[in-house]
Amino acid sequence: MLIKELCDVQKITINPQKQENVLFTHYSLPSFDNNKTPDIVYGKEILSSKYVVPKNVILYNKLNLRFKRIWNIKNNTKINCICSGEFIPLVIKNNIILQDYLYYYLLTDKLNKKLLETAHGTSSSHQRIDINDLLNYEIKVPSMEEQLHIVDTIGSIDDLIENNNTIIIKLENIILNLYRKKSIEWKKQVKIGDLFKCILGGTPSTKKNEYWDGDIAWVNSGEVNKLRIVSPSRYITKDGLENSATKLLPKKTTVIAITGATLGQVSLLEIDSCTNQSVIGILENNTLKHDFIYPMMINAIKKLVLNKTGGAQQHINKNDVETFEIFVPSEIEYFEYSQIVQPIFEYQSKLILQNKELLLLKNKYLQKFFG
Repeated sequence: MLIKELCDVQKITINPQKQENVLFTHYSLPSFDNNKTPDIVYGKEILSSKYVVPKNVILYNKLNLRFKRIWNIKNNTKINCICSGEFIPLVIKNNIILQDYLYYYLLTDKLNKKLLETAHGTSSSHQRIDINDLLNYEIKVPSMEEQLHIVDTIGSIDDLIENNNTIIIKLENIILNLYRKKSIEWKKQVKIGDLFKCILGGTPSTKKNEYWDGDIAWVNSGEVNKLRIVSPSRYITKDGLENSATKLLPKKTTVIAITGATLGQVSLLEIDSCTNQSVIGILENNTLKHDFIYPMMINAIKKLVLNKTGGAQQHINKNDVETFEIFVPSEIEYFEYSQIVQPIFEYQSKLILQNKELLLLKNKYLQKFFG
Protein backbone atom coordinates (compact mmCIF):
# COMPACT_ATOMS: atom_id res chain seq x y z
CA MET A 1 0.00 0.00 0.00
CA LEU A 2 1.05 3.60 -0.56
CA ILE A 3 1.99 5.61 2.52
CA LYS A 4 -0.69 8.18 1.63
CA GLU A 5 -3.31 5.40 1.90
CA LEU A 6 -2.14 4.68 5.44
CA CYS A 7 -1.47 8.17 6.79
CA ASP A 8 -2.74 11.71 6.75
CA VAL A 9 -0.32 14.62 6.70
CA GLN A 10 -1.50 16.89 9.50
CA LYS A 11 -0.20 20.41 8.90
CA ILE A 12 -1.83 22.73 11.43
CA THR A 13 0.31 25.86 11.68
CA ILE A 14 0.84 28.09 14.68
CA ASN A 15 2.83 31.27 15.29
CA PRO A 16 4.35 30.89 18.79
CA GLN A 17 5.48 34.54 18.88
CA LYS A 18 1.84 35.56 19.28
CA GLN A 19 1.96 33.72 22.62
CA GLU A 20 5.32 35.07 23.71
CA ASN A 21 5.04 34.14 27.41
CA VAL A 22 3.67 30.63 26.82
CA LEU A 23 5.96 27.62 27.14
CA PHE A 24 6.15 25.31 24.12
CA THR A 25 7.61 21.83 23.67
CA HIS A 26 9.61 22.27 20.47
CA TYR A 27 10.56 19.26 18.35
CA SER A 28 13.38 20.61 16.18
CA LEU A 29 16.34 19.22 14.23
CA PRO A 30 18.91 20.41 16.84
CA SER A 31 16.84 18.98 19.70
CA PHE A 32 16.62 15.62 17.91
CA ASP A 33 20.38 15.61 17.57
CA ASN A 34 20.69 16.54 21.25
CA ASN A 35 19.70 13.16 22.70
CA LYS A 36 16.29 13.23 20.99
CA THR A 37 14.89 15.53 23.68
CA PRO A 38 12.55 18.37 22.61
CA ASP A 39 13.33 21.86 23.89
CA ILE A 40 11.06 23.70 26.33
CA VAL A 41 11.05 27.34 25.20
CA TYR A 42 8.91 30.48 25.41
CA GLY A 43 6.96 31.54 22.35
CA LYS A 44 8.96 34.78 22.08
CA GLU A 45 12.13 32.74 21.48
CA ILE A 46 10.69 30.92 18.45
CA LEU A 47 11.21 33.01 15.34
CA SER A 48 8.97 31.29 12.77
CA SER A 49 5.67 29.49 12.37
CA LYS A 50 5.55 25.81 13.32
CA TYR A 51 3.27 22.79 13.01
CA VAL A 52 1.13 21.65 15.92
CA VAL A 53 2.22 18.16 17.02
CA PRO A 54 -0.68 15.70 17.52
CA LYS A 55 -0.85 13.24 20.40
CA ASN A 56 0.11 10.31 18.15
CA VAL A 57 2.31 11.10 15.17
CA ILE A 58 5.47 10.27 13.26
CA LEU A 59 7.53 13.36 12.45
CA TYR A 60 9.51 12.53 9.32
CA ASN A 61 12.38 14.87 8.54
CA LYS A 62 12.61 15.86 4.88
CA LEU A 63 16.09 17.46 5.11
CA ASN A 64 19.29 15.38 4.86
CA LEU A 65 17.73 11.94 5.11
CA ARG A 66 21.03 10.22 5.87
CA PHE A 67 20.71 11.39 9.49
CA LYS A 68 17.35 9.61 9.87
CA ARG A 69 15.83 12.23 12.15
CA ILE A 70 12.43 10.66 12.78
CA TRP A 71 10.36 11.18 15.95
CA ASN A 72 7.89 8.45 16.87
CA ILE A 73 5.48 10.18 19.28
CA LYS A 74 2.78 8.16 21.04
CA ASN A 75 0.26 9.15 23.71
CA ASN A 76 2.04 12.46 24.08
CA THR A 77 1.27 14.34 27.31
CA LYS A 78 3.79 17.18 26.89
CA ILE A 79 2.48 20.75 26.77
CA ASN A 80 1.90 22.87 23.64
CA CYS A 81 3.83 20.61 21.29
CA ILE A 82 5.11 22.11 18.04
CA CYS A 83 7.62 21.05 15.42
CA SER A 84 9.84 22.50 12.74
CA GLY A 85 8.47 22.83 9.21
CA GLU A 86 11.30 20.52 8.17
CA PHE A 87 9.20 17.65 9.54
CA ILE A 88 6.28 15.94 7.80
CA PRO A 89 3.65 15.04 10.46
CA LEU A 90 2.26 11.59 9.58
CA VAL A 91 -0.87 10.44 11.42
CA ILE A 92 -2.12 6.85 10.99
CA LYS A 93 -5.66 6.95 9.59
CA ASN A 94 -6.77 3.31 9.79
CA ASN A 95 -6.31 0.21 11.90
CA ILE A 96 -4.48 -1.97 9.40
CA ILE A 97 -1.02 -0.71 10.31
CA LEU A 98 0.72 -0.09 13.61
CA GLN A 99 2.40 3.28 14.08
CA ASP A 100 5.54 1.53 15.36
CA TYR A 101 5.65 -0.72 12.29
CA LEU A 102 5.51 2.28 9.96
CA TYR A 103 8.15 4.07 12.05
CA TYR A 104 10.57 1.17 11.69
CA TYR A 105 9.84 0.92 7.97
CA LEU A 106 10.70 4.63 7.59
CA LEU A 107 14.10 3.95 9.15
CA THR A 108 15.13 1.47 6.45
CA ASP A 109 18.05 2.14 4.13
CA LYS A 110 15.92 0.87 1.24
CA LEU A 111 13.38 3.68 1.58
CA ASN A 112 16.10 6.21 2.34
CA LYS A 113 18.04 5.35 -0.79
CA LYS A 114 14.94 5.56 -2.99
CA LEU A 115 13.92 8.99 -1.69
CA LEU A 116 17.45 10.36 -1.99
CA GLU A 117 17.38 9.64 -5.73
CA THR A 118 14.95 12.53 -6.24
CA ALA A 119 16.07 14.81 -3.39
CA HIS A 120 17.10 18.31 -4.38
CA GLY A 121 18.92 21.26 -2.82
CA THR A 122 21.62 23.90 -3.11
CA SER A 123 24.38 21.61 -1.85
CA SER A 124 25.04 17.99 -0.94
CA SER A 125 24.55 18.89 2.75
CA HIS A 126 21.11 20.48 2.17
CA GLN A 127 19.10 17.93 0.21
CA ARG A 128 15.32 17.89 0.71
CA ILE A 129 12.84 15.31 -0.46
CA ASP A 130 9.52 16.07 -2.09
CA ILE A 131 6.66 15.14 0.25
CA ASN A 132 4.82 13.44 -2.62
CA ASP A 133 7.74 11.06 -3.19
CA LEU A 134 7.32 9.89 0.40
CA LEU A 135 3.53 9.65 0.27
CA ASN A 136 3.59 7.69 -2.99
CA TYR A 137 6.10 5.18 -1.71
CA GLU A 138 4.65 1.67 -1.55
CA ILE A 139 5.29 -0.45 1.53
CA LYS A 140 4.45 -4.00 2.47
CA VAL A 141 1.75 -4.27 5.15
CA PRO A 142 1.74 -7.79 6.65
CA SER A 143 -0.80 -9.25 9.05
CA MET A 144 -1.26 -7.60 12.43
CA GLU A 145 0.33 -10.64 14.07
CA GLU A 146 3.45 -10.27 11.93
CA GLN A 147 3.59 -6.52 12.57
CA LEU A 148 3.44 -7.13 16.33
CA HIS A 149 6.28 -9.67 16.08
CA ILE A 150 8.47 -7.20 14.17
CA VAL A 151 7.67 -4.30 16.51
CA ASP A 152 8.32 -6.39 19.63
CA THR A 153 11.65 -7.67 18.31
CA ILE A 154 13.09 -4.32 17.26
CA GLY A 155 11.41 -2.53 20.16
CA SER A 156 13.25 -4.75 22.65
CA ILE A 157 16.55 -3.51 21.23
CA ASP A 158 15.32 0.08 21.40
CA ASP A 159 14.42 -0.46 25.08
CA LEU A 160 17.97 -1.61 25.84
CA ILE A 161 19.40 1.42 24.04
CA GLU A 162 17.06 3.77 25.88
CA ASN A 163 17.93 2.24 29.26
CA ASN A 164 21.62 2.71 28.52
CA ASN A 165 20.99 6.30 27.40
CA THR A 166 19.27 7.08 30.70
CA ILE A 167 22.32 5.82 32.63
CA ILE A 168 24.74 7.59 30.27
CA ILE A 169 23.04 10.97 30.85
CA LYS A 170 23.02 10.45 34.63
CA LEU A 171 26.73 9.61 34.55
CA GLU A 172 27.37 12.71 32.44
CA ASN A 173 25.69 14.87 35.08
CA ILE A 174 27.75 13.22 37.83
CA ILE A 175 30.98 13.94 35.91
CA LEU A 176 30.10 17.61 35.36
CA ASN A 177 28.97 18.13 38.95
CA LEU A 178 32.16 16.54 40.30
CA TYR A 179 34.28 18.77 38.08
CA ARG A 180 32.46 21.94 39.16
CA LYS A 181 32.70 21.01 42.82
CA LYS A 182 36.42 20.17 42.68
CA SER A 183 37.46 23.03 40.36
CA ILE A 184 36.42 25.62 42.97
CA GLU A 185 39.45 24.50 45.02
CA TRP A 186 41.98 24.92 42.17
CA LYS A 187 44.04 28.12 42.32
CA LYS A 188 46.49 28.02 39.42
CA GLN A 189 45.27 29.90 36.31
CA VAL A 190 46.69 29.33 32.82
CA LYS A 191 45.74 29.74 29.16
CA ILE A 192 44.42 26.63 27.41
CA GLY A 193 47.03 26.99 24.64
CA ASP A 194 49.89 27.05 27.15
CA LEU A 195 48.88 23.60 28.43
CA PHE A 196 47.28 21.78 25.53
CA LYS A 197 47.83 21.43 21.80
CA CYS A 198 44.79 22.76 19.92
CA ILE A 199 44.35 21.46 16.38
CA LEU A 200 42.05 22.90 13.71
CA GLY A 201 40.71 20.46 11.16
CA GLY A 202 40.23 20.64 7.42
CA THR A 203 38.38 19.07 4.49
CA PRO A 204 39.98 17.26 1.55
CA SER A 205 38.83 18.50 -1.84
CA THR A 206 35.44 17.00 -2.65
CA LYS A 207 36.34 17.31 -6.34
CA LYS A 208 38.92 14.56 -5.99
CA ASN A 209 37.30 11.14 -5.61
CA GLU A 210 40.64 9.62 -4.67
CA TYR A 211 40.53 11.58 -1.37
CA TRP A 212 37.31 9.96 -0.17
CA ASP A 213 35.86 6.59 0.84
CA GLY A 214 39.07 5.28 2.32
CA ASP A 215 39.61 3.86 5.80
CA ILE A 216 40.44 7.00 7.82
CA ALA A 217 37.58 8.40 9.90
CA TRP A 218 36.59 12.04 9.35
CA VAL A 219 33.88 13.98 11.18
CA ASN A 220 32.23 17.32 10.48
CA SER A 221 30.89 19.76 13.05
CA GLY A 222 27.42 18.21 12.86
CA GLU A 223 28.72 15.16 14.74
CA VAL A 224 29.93 17.28 17.67
CA ASN A 225 26.39 17.68 19.00
CA LYS A 226 26.59 14.05 20.12
CA LEU A 227 27.70 13.22 23.65
CA ARG A 228 30.44 10.94 22.31
CA ILE A 229 31.58 10.38 18.74
CA VAL A 230 31.66 6.66 17.99
CA SER A 231 31.20 6.78 14.20
CA PRO A 232 32.52 9.18 11.53
CA SER A 233 30.56 11.35 9.11
CA ARG A 234 32.63 9.94 6.25
CA TYR A 235 35.92 8.22 5.54
CA ILE A 236 38.91 9.71 3.72
CA THR A 237 42.00 8.16 2.15
CA LYS A 238 45.67 8.58 3.07
CA ASP A 239 46.01 10.92 0.06
CA GLY A 240 43.08 12.96 1.36
CA LEU A 241 44.75 13.26 4.76
CA GLU A 242 48.15 14.21 3.34
CA ASN A 243 46.79 16.74 0.83
CA SER A 244 44.53 18.77 3.11
CA ALA A 245 44.63 20.72 6.36
CA THR A 246 42.91 17.98 8.34
CA LYS A 247 44.84 16.09 11.03
CA LEU A 248 44.27 12.67 12.57
CA LEU A 249 43.26 13.11 16.22
CA PRO A 250 43.63 10.27 18.73
CA LYS A 251 40.77 8.68 20.62
CA LYS A 252 39.79 10.63 23.79
CA THR A 253 40.48 14.01 22.15
CA THR A 254 37.98 16.67 23.23
CA VAL A 255 36.46 18.37 20.17
CA ILE A 256 34.62 21.71 19.90
CA ALA A 257 32.39 23.01 17.11
CA ILE A 258 33.46 26.59 16.39
CA THR A 259 30.90 27.69 13.80
CA GLY A 260 27.45 27.05 12.39
CA ALA A 261 24.38 25.49 13.99
CA THR A 262 26.49 23.43 16.41
CA LEU A 263 28.66 26.37 17.58
CA GLY A 264 29.76 25.74 21.16
CA GLN A 265 28.97 22.02 21.22
CA VAL A 266 31.60 19.86 22.92
CA SER A 267 32.14 16.13 22.46
CA LEU A 268 34.72 13.41 23.04
CA LEU A 269 36.18 11.14 20.38
CA GLU A 270 35.77 7.44 21.07
CA ILE A 271 37.63 6.71 17.82
CA ASP A 272 40.76 8.02 16.09
CA SER A 273 39.43 10.57 13.61
CA CYS A 274 40.11 13.61 11.47
CA THR A 275 37.80 16.63 11.60
CA ASN A 276 36.76 19.44 9.30
CA GLN A 277 37.73 23.11 9.62
CA SER A 278 34.72 23.88 11.84
CA VAL A 279 36.12 21.71 14.64
CA ILE A 280 39.03 22.20 17.04
CA GLY A 281 40.54 19.26 18.89
CA ILE A 282 42.21 19.67 22.29
CA LEU A 283 44.74 16.91 22.88
CA GLU A 284 45.62 15.29 26.19
CA ASN A 285 49.11 15.99 27.56
CA ASN A 286 51.36 13.93 29.82
CA THR A 287 49.72 15.33 32.94
CA LEU A 288 46.08 16.19 32.28
CA LYS A 289 43.81 13.78 30.42
CA HIS A 290 40.33 13.80 28.90
CA ASP A 291 38.69 13.37 32.30
CA PHE A 292 39.83 16.96 32.99
CA ILE A 293 39.76 18.51 29.50
CA TYR A 294 36.26 17.43 28.51
CA PRO A 295 34.34 18.74 31.57
CA MET A 296 36.59 21.80 31.62
CA MET A 297 35.49 22.70 28.09
CA ILE A 298 31.83 21.98 28.87
CA ASN A 299 32.15 24.39 31.79
CA ALA A 300 34.05 27.06 29.82
CA ILE A 301 32.21 27.02 26.52
CA LYS A 302 29.45 29.50 27.40
CA LYS A 303 32.00 32.20 28.23
CA LEU A 304 34.07 31.28 25.19
CA VAL A 305 31.12 31.67 22.84
CA LEU A 306 30.63 35.24 24.10
CA ASN A 307 33.66 36.04 21.91
CA LYS A 308 31.86 34.88 18.77
CA THR A 309 32.06 37.05 15.67
CA GLY A 310 30.54 37.05 12.20
CA GLY A 311 27.14 37.90 10.75
CA ALA A 312 24.83 35.10 9.67
CA GLN A 313 27.56 32.53 10.37
CA GLN A 314 28.65 33.15 13.96
CA HIS A 315 31.96 31.60 14.99
CA ILE A 316 34.87 31.53 17.41
CA ASN A 317 38.44 30.88 16.31
CA LYS A 318 41.45 28.86 17.42
CA ASN A 319 43.00 31.89 19.13
CA ASP A 320 39.85 32.38 21.22
CA VAL A 321 40.25 28.85 22.53
CA GLU A 322 44.02 28.97 23.07
CA THR A 323 43.97 32.29 24.99
CA PHE A 324 41.02 31.38 27.22
CA GLU A 325 42.13 31.17 30.86
CA ILE A 326 41.18 28.23 33.08
CA PHE A 327 41.94 27.00 36.58
CA VAL A 328 43.94 23.78 36.79
CA PRO A 329 44.64 21.40 39.67
CA SER A 330 47.98 20.62 41.21
CA GLU A 331 49.42 17.17 40.58
CA ILE A 332 47.98 15.87 43.86
CA GLU A 333 44.60 17.56 43.29
CA TYR A 334 44.34 16.05 39.82
CA PHE A 335 45.24 12.59 41.08
CA GLU A 336 42.50 12.75 43.72
CA TYR A 337 39.97 14.10 41.18
CA SER A 338 40.87 11.54 38.50
CA GLN A 339 40.63 8.62 40.92
CA ILE A 340 36.96 9.53 41.40
CA VAL A 341 35.90 10.54 37.89
CA GLN A 342 37.92 8.23 35.61
CA PRO A 343 35.97 5.04 36.51
CA ILE A 344 32.76 6.91 35.65
CA PHE A 345 34.15 7.84 32.23
CA GLU A 346 35.16 4.23 31.64
CA TYR A 347 31.74 2.83 32.51
CA GLN A 348 30.03 5.52 30.43
CA SER A 349 32.22 4.67 27.43
CA LYS A 350 31.38 0.99 27.86
CA LEU A 351 27.64 1.77 27.65
CA ILE A 352 28.10 4.10 24.67
CA LEU A 353 30.01 1.47 22.73
CA GLN A 354 27.43 -1.13 23.75
CA ASN A 355 24.77 1.09 22.22
CA LYS A 356 26.79 1.24 19.01
CA GLU A 357 26.67 -2.56 18.84
CA LEU A 358 22.95 -2.58 19.63
CA LEU A 359 22.32 -0.14 16.78
CA LEU A 360 24.17 -2.46 14.42
CA LEU A 361 21.97 -5.33 15.62
CA LYS A 362 18.87 -3.18 15.14
CA ASN A 363 19.91 -2.38 11.56
CA LYS A 364 20.37 -6.08 10.87
CA TYR A 365 16.80 -6.74 11.97
CA LEU A 366 15.51 -3.82 9.89
CA GLN A 367 17.24 -5.37 6.90
CA LYS A 368 15.85 -8.83 7.75
CA PHE A 369 12.24 -7.73 8.17
CA PHE A 370 12.01 -4.99 5.54
CA GLY A 371 14.66 -5.93 3.00
